[in-house]
Amino acid sequence: MSQLPPAILLDLDDTILSAFGQAEGQWQRVIASFIEHLAPHPPNEVIAAIQAYSKYLWADQARHKHWRHRIGEARRHIVQSAFAELCGKSGRPVPPAEICDSLADRFNELHEAEGRLRIIIPLTMLLITFLTYSAVKTWIDTLLVIVSIPVACTGGVLALLISGQNFSVSAAMGFISIFGIAIQDAILVVTYFQRQRYSEGKTTREAAREAAEKRFRPVLMTTLVATLGLMPAALVNSLVLAIRIVDDESTTS
Repeated sequence: MSQLPPAILLDLDDTILSAFGQAEGQWQRVIASFIEHLAPHPPNEVIAAIQAYSKYLWADQARHKHWRHRIGEARRHIVQSAFAELCGKSGRPVPPAEICDSLADRFNELHEAEGRLRIIIPLTMLLITFLTYSAVKTWIDTLLVIVSIPVACTGGVLALLISGQNFSVSAAMGFISIFGIAIQDAILVVTYFQRQRYSEGKTTREAAREAAEKRFRPVLMTTLVATLGLMPAALVNSLVLAIRIVDDESTTS
């Protein structure tokens, strides 16, 4: 990790992340949605210019003190200044101020939303683990249920790869829903196995086979119903994104 300037070492706000942390991926997703408005500027050059000016801005103690309580305005200033320097070197036209402001505002929204998800997802996992243990009563069976989460998420990852979509806040909420569906289905199978194994006295192999056969239809139905129930949310998110893009185009026209 690169050494942080002294002006930022004692800072606890999100400017540390935006200047020196994991902001590159967030800028990539935001700029990808503005790709038509930023032509002919290459996205990689835009990201590099924004990050370079961001480091410059927050590295100075006086500038840092001036902007740290106005993060939204600071990011607008960073984007506009970064484009001014980039266009000064390349000779390309400077995008309209409205585009720069919309770009910064979109990054603010994404940054804040992902910051909340960094808290929500671990808490969700802890709550899921606690509720799963209260249902199956043993840590081994709890582990078996929890293992179903990464297996179930492979389908979501493949869907993102096939569709060419970036991982977004909407996708993260979809993965959280997958967590719940996977746990629900796994509990159906594991609790039936426990009933057959300990109440009916069957062997582990027999109980596992019967649980897989008898719980297949309930698991399939609950997964299908949950998938159909989440379909309107996915369509609405796509519609909202399309409306926002159209709105940005009308603003700049």
